[in-house]
Amino acid sequence: MTPSDNPWASRPFKLLFGLWIGANLCGWMHEAASGWLMASLNATPLEVALLQGFTALPAFLLALPSGALSDLVDRRRIIVVAYSLVTFVSFAVGISILAGYLSPALLLIASLAMGVTFAIRLPAYSSIMQEVLPRIAVPRAVVWNGASMNASRIFGPTIVGIIIAWGEPAYVYLINGVAMLALTVMLVRWRRPRARASTLPSERFFGAIRVGLQFARQTPALRAVLIRSFAYFFFAIVQLALLPVVVRDELDGASSTYTMLFGLFGLGAIIVLPTMTWLRTKLSRDQLVSSAIAMQAMASMTFALSTNLIMLALAMVMAGYAWLTVASILGVTAQFLLPAWVRGRGLAAMQMAFMGGGAFGSAIWGQIASVWTISAAFAVAACGALVSITLIRFYPVTGVAEEDLTPSRYWPEPAMATPIDHDEGPVQVMIEYLIDPANEEPFATLMQESRRLRLRAGAISWALFRDPANAGRYVEQWVEESWVEFLRHRDRLTVGEQEVRDRKRAFHIAKEPPVWTYLVATDLARRRSERGTTAA
Repeated sequence: MTPSDNPWASRPFKLLFGLWIGANLCGWMHEAASGWLMASLNATPLEVALLQGFTALPAFLLALPSGALSDLVDRRRIIVVAYSLVTFVSFAVGISILAGYLSPALLLIASLAMGVTFAIRLPAYSSIMQEVLPRIAVPRAVVWNGASMNASRIFGPTIVGIIIAWGEPAYVYLINGVAMLALTVMLVRWRRPRARASTLPSERFFGAIRVGLQFARQTPALRAVLIRSFAYFFFAIVQLALLPVVVRDELDGASSTYTMLFGLFGLGAIIVLPTMTWLRTKLSRDQLVSSAIAMQAMASMTFALSTNLIMLALAMVMAGYAWLTVASILGVTAQFLLPAWVRGRGLAAMQMAFMGGGAFGSAIWGQIASVWTISAAFAVAACGALVSITLIRFYPVTGVAEEDLTPSRYWPEPAMATPIDHDEGPVQVMIEYLIDPANEEPFATLMQESRRLRLRAGAISWALFRDPANAGRYVEQWVEESWVEFLRHRDRLTVGEQEVRDRKRAFHIAKEPPVWTYLVATDLARRRSERGTTAA
């Protein structure tokens, strides 16, 4: 049966989608209430902008540790912990405000805490999506998730406006606490299908972070996604970071004006949903991203030049549309570059790029607005966004080859004369090839791809040696940190890597297949030495 590209055919997706909407609705209610309360305390533009910065900073700092954790621990449990923390923070802030402790410091600390919970749950949630969906349904699921997240921007601020108009602002946080508690209970009751368990021990936490970084460095397309993500959100965050100050100082508006403009940002993102499929057939990924950046720049320039409420409302819709377009295009690109074993860490790296741009951008635009003017901050952000379009020349995301990431343990079981402990190492691995000397150039070019694949899976070094006494004899050599890391490398192999192996073997002209040799570092204190060979 052919897998459907409709994510709604998956019951687990429906449950997770509902939990995602609920959590995001509570998150935007918290953000909208905090933004307006901060502005009402006569905070400076920098203090108001730092609300966005404090929310984004934990996701930047904790992204890779959180991603590594999501690859090592049950992802459902991680999300449960994150939801429980949101519940606690919401009740704590609501009770503190009722007790008379409302201050900029309280709001900033609460934003920092909410940022921590977001940093914890996002890699786990993004990774678990591919567990419950066929690959063909992932692009539509990413767009649906993004649209629902931004739809929450409409309803969350609207609810906040009603609550603030008719009651205490503290009730926003208390209602959030009750809602998050209910969502946590629903998630605890969900029994996630068990994935195939590895017979190997779990990776060490810091080792998992190292391998995640190494994978990102050795995957050019993923590097392009990360750089483009940081650049976009650095300039785009100006809209959300300074909106409370614009309403307070430029429009002399009330909380209803702020929540209306905040909600229109979400409306713009929702419009992406019915148009994205059609746009993908007309424009390339880079063309879509570039068009969205230009739209974002126009929205920022509108805020720089106008105080007309209708113009600003249209600008917020444009900004929301551009935001989700860029996030969905780059997000889907990243999803298709990541095999299951490193998916959490890879998506966390993208989260780090998103939130890093938002955190640093918020501080910069808030400082510019405080030292110069609000209009100057928006104008500089608009010009910077337009300049960032030139990154397409150096970091394109169109035409990225989609590697077959289906697991394929094509390496044979190593033959051992004596047992090897998991922690023994380092391990030196060598594969010998005999090729036609006339094919040395294309063979060396292919070996560059082999180098990238070995290093991205965790090898700590790689080299290609030639035998000057035997023309055409080459030895590919790499080093694994330990024997268990060598076995993990074997578990991580994909069909795409097997295809590269077959292309290398096509150069091999000897009758016997290339010979694989592995050497385990000797413990000189006990004079132990182990060696074995097998066919590659």
